[in-house]
Amino acid sequence: MSFFNSIDLVSMYKFHLHTDKYLDAIYDKKLNLVEYYWKKATEEITEAEYRMIVFDITEAVLERVHEGKWRAPNWLLDNRNFLYVMSPKLQRWQAENIFAKINDIGTKKIAVLTSENVVSQMSIEQSFEENNYLNIRTQYFYNHEQATDWLQE
Repeated sequence: MSFFNSIDLVSMYKFHLHTDKYLDAIYDKKLNLVEYYWKKATEEITEAEYRMIVFDITEAVLERVHEGKWRAPNWLLDNRNFLYVMSPKLQRWQAENIFAKINDIGTKKIAVLTSENVVSQMSIEQSFEENNYLNIRTQYFYNHEQATDWLQE
């Protein structure tokens, strides 16, 4: 069974990509936007769980783009409740295995709603610094509406 057979239709334009105690991930076809809504349980997430979750979602999105079913989406990462602190090793892995792949399909923007946890936020920013050679623009926000407005410009 393919990953896509398990994607739930939320509405005419929104599809659940992933839901668990750590994250709700949605693809909004109307806005051409992948949305991550991290949860406070990320305080307990392991590096292996984090890698598996973000890798599987990225692969699912890439597959749909390569099939021509979706265009290269922008990404909204709602990290307000993201409490996990990424190691430098994980930051490099994410740059090579996630950011580089979404760059290759033409993603142009990532909006990040900042984490309430200062140490977690620093690790997130360091993760994005690992991809500064890519063509993806990253902007940090405190407000969801401002983030989505910027992504749609």
